[in-house]
Amino acid sequence: MSSTYQLTLSRDAVKFVVKQERVIQERIRKALSGLAIRPPVGDIKPLKGRGKLMRLRVGTYRVSQPYGTNDLHIDYR
Repeated sequence: MSSTYQLTLSRDAVKFVVKQERVIQERIRKALSGLAIRPPVGDIKPLKGRGKLMRLRVGTYRVSQPYGTNDLHIDYR
């Protein structure tokens, strides 16, 4: 059985996403919607040596999230 959660993006994350091309915005949005489902869906792995921090890969972008929270951080690689 899966349940859904509401994710809240930080102001910095929203600014970052808005600056991206429309195609990239849609790709990130689609990937983030997988995080709202429990268990989460997507290319998600725990970060070694970082406690309960998980990462979601979206192309060259990384979304990090402490497991079980709604806090998100987006990095470009």
